[in-house]
Amino acid sequence: MRNLLFVLIAAIVFFACKNNDTVKTGLTSIQWIDSIKNFGEASEGEKVNITHSFKNTGTEPLIIQEVKPACGCTAPEYDKAPILPGQTGQITSTFDTKNQEEMVYKTVRVITNTKPAQHILIFEGTIKKAN
Repeated sequence: MRNLLFVLIAAIVFFACKNNDTVKTGLTSIQWIDSIKNFGEASEGEKVNITHSFKNTGTEPLIIQEVKPACGCTAPEYDKAPILPGQTGQITSTFDTKNQEEMVYKTVRVITNTKPAQHILIFEGTIKKAN
């Protein structure tokens, strides 16, 4: 019982003192200018860049906390600095079409300091098989 109490107290202290490098701000709001994109047609093996744009429509700085694609074929890039109220930003995903065929439908999950915190970006298109 004593060991359990010690572990519980240690866990509380750990999480209470955990260093968080994310800037502390209140909640804000985001407007996705284009949360769904169609890249058209690409040849298998080609790398396609897809850009999703957004605007901070709130009164607090917008913090993008995490950008996670649904598969390893997509690599996202975004500015890690806070987006001030009224400013715009972009998330660019590089999609590797290698081993992809026909119609593709991919998602990228974005976590922000908004409510709701989770946003799903979508891109789709057609992959032509290499000869």
